[in-house]
Amino acid sequence: MNSRWYGSIILGEILLGFGIGIESLTSPMYIAEMARPSERGRLVSMYALFMCFGQFFAGIIDGIFADVHEGWRYMFGLASIPGFVMFIGFLFLPETPAWLASDGQFASAVLVLSSIRETEEEVESEITDIRVSLSSEELHEERGTTLMTKVWKMLRHSPTRKALLVGCSLMVMQQFCGPNAVLYYAASIYEMSGFNGM
Repeated sequence: MNSRWYGSIILGEILLGFGIGIESLTSPMYIAEMARPSERGRLVSMYALFMCFGQFFAGIIDGIFADVHEGWRYMFGLASIPGFVMFIGFLFLPETPAWLASDGQFASAVLVLSSIRETEEEVESEITDIRVSLSSEELHEERGTTLMTKVWKMLRHSPTRKALLVGCSLMVMQQFCGPNAVLYYAASIYEMSGFNGM
């Protein structure tokens, strides 16, 4: 592999990292804003679970191509297929009602909610919640509430503080468990485990 190909791979990895970072932020947020309040937690958890399955299967596919001549080309090439499918799917997705309402497009927000909710009561209830949330945000902005003030208020609220502590602790513990090292060397681990005859 010459230096030109090496530089291209590094650039591709950097772009892929940015893409995954953006997707990891926007997809759960989109799911949460579009899902019914009673189903939000379950659907976002399913998203995280399927992400793990995807990483597992990607490692298996990488292991399959590990001994193929220039197999890395297939690994990188196949990685573009889910991204392409996702991009095409995004073109047909509506904006979330919360975003539309924050942009002043309440009629469009009602239309989107009507297409994904079963009853008018659900639509009215969620639109009311969105209006109250936006009014609260505008009130804070008018009062000049700073980000640090909001953070301090959140930390003083006991239930929020406990949830934040649990969430941050889980993230820290996840890093100490070494999942990133396992993901980076998944193909080698599978091969050493005896899956090289796949």
